[in-house]
Amino acid sequence: MAATALINVHHLSTQANCAEDSEEPNVAQQKYAKHLLDALVALEYAAGKSRWAYSMRLLLVRLHRLLGSSGLAMQNFTMANLKSIQFDTLSHHILDRASTFSLASVGDLTLVNECVESSQIYGIHGNEVSEQLVKAFQYERYSQIAEFVLLEEKVDNSLQRDLTKLEHFRMKNIHEGLTPESVEVELVELRFVWGRVHHDNRDFETLSNMLPRGSPSLDELTSVGGKKLSESWFRTMLQLWILVLHQTSEQLWTEEEQVTVRPKLLTFSDEALQELTPAERLLVKYGRSLVAWLEPHHTPIKHSVMTSAVSTLATAKEKYAASTANGTANPSASAASSANAPSSGKSKSGANRKPNGLSNGTEGTAASSGEGGLGVKVGDMKVFTGMLTLHEPMEVPPMPKDMGEAVKEPPQDISTILDELQSLFDETIAKPSALPWEQLHVAQIAHEVVFLTHLLTARFALAGGKKKTHPSFKPLRAKSISLLDHVAKVITKLGQDVNFSAETRQSWIQDRRASGVLHELTDSDIAQVGRKYVESKKSMLEQLGKGLTKAQQSIAKTAAGVPAGSTQ
Repeated sequence: MAATALINVHHLSTQANCAEDSEEPNVAQQKYAKHLLDALVALEYAAGKSRWAYSMRLLLVRLHRLLGSSGLAMQNFTMANLKSIQFDTLSHHILDRASTFSLASVGDLTLVNECVESSQIYGIHGNEVSEQLVKAFQYERYSQIAEFVLLEEKVDNSLQRDLTKLEHFRMKNIHEGLTPESVEVELVELRFVWGRVHHDNRDFETLSNMLPRGSPSLDELTSVGGKKLSESWFRTMLQLWILVLHQTSEQLWTEEEQVTVRPKLLTFSDEALQELTPAERLLVKYGRSLVAWLEPHHTPIKHSVMTSAVSTLATAKEKYAASTANGTANPSASAASSANAPSSGKSKSGANRKPNGLSNGTEGTAASSGEGGLGVKVGDMKVFTGMLTLHEPMEVPPMPKDMGEAVKEPPQDISTILDELQSLFDETIAKPSALPWEQLHVAQIAHEVVFLTHLLTARFALAGGKKKTHPSFKPLRAKSISLLDHVAKVITKLGQDVNFSAETRQSWIQDRRASGVLHELTDSDIAQVGRKYVESKKSMLEQLGKGLTKAQQSIAKTAAGVPAGSTQ
């Protein structure tokens, strides 16, 4: 109850900024968050004394995320010891906007792995429900069948399941990169998710809400972003990534999709955009602008590749059918492969490039199979079509009529958005009332923006970028890297400024005593919590700074389909 009251006091005090603008950001923000820090100490002490501290642990998870100590948030979430279906109803406490706290850029896959582990319940649950349905029929308990079917439907189409998948996608692929094969796979999966009708099974009643009637709930006051993630938020972010992946892939919109799917994906309602944070709105705005500018450049290339591939495959099948009908032997596999391979005229350096402009970043996958992965078996020969996903001749869809003309230079608003994002980051760092999660959030969004820039221009970069018809992408790439460099330096500096010296320890104890709530705690108890918190926050900032710095060198490769750290 004391912790809840302190969180409410923090909320009420947000209207009156009591920190001095002239103070160092870390000092000013710590003063502003003093009531949250008091609540943190009270909860850590109480949770340590209680064997059944379930709700306390979950509230601690939320407070640690707000205060930038994500390592301790993960620790408390693990200690909550969730079981079975609780991962569907309660994992949102740690996984909502998990990409804000991801350290995958330095190889820390804790949150990425948590997404995987939390999602295992859906496969297990499906098997359990199937067994229960069989038993219901076997023992003639027919009244239970409808309940089991409804339960299976709600879990299979869980909103939390797909929120977790989206965050896993954002964290994993920005770290590992997207190969041409994975682009095609992820696009199919995200489009499948987009077509689902979701059920929201999340439990928001676990945290005891003892706040005054009419005030925001405890869940809202401790949410990263100020409110729970809605399905509108999810669909908006999902739309953006489907558009990006579709443009990066070798796929074309079919005639039907140009009328039914494409217009929906290109439409972002103002109401849905309001569910996003200011940084997320800039990300969506930037992604939409990039897609609109580059679509007239990508589509003709993809159309040409698909037309050639379909023609090559159709011709090979016709020859095979004719030779089979005549009873003649097929040409040797090597001769057929050579005859049907796309005309080269390419340098050896381009031998490993996919025709969609992305390099072959992996070996031994189903798509690459050690031979480029661009062939289709016709009889006993392999016909090289130049596409990963073409298996049968098909009708090549026309290009969309409303995609506009190809413009070489990027629109001014694209560059302006990068300036706006840097301004937002600088304002957040300098703002005394900004909580640590806000600094991390804008920094991670900046990283995602840079990744988008390189991903959507990879086709032209790997093709040499010298053709007159290619967009002028190099200045934009350079500007985005400059943004990332600035963010990395500032975040690193913030981490260096955080410490728990003897002077800081004494100041921490005095500040916590000032609330009058922690009088039963000894100085040692208070200092112990403070040390753990400060060390966790420092580690988060320093590791993120290292990751963003590393990304400057690796992101061009990562976004182009070459795994980060590769020597290619």
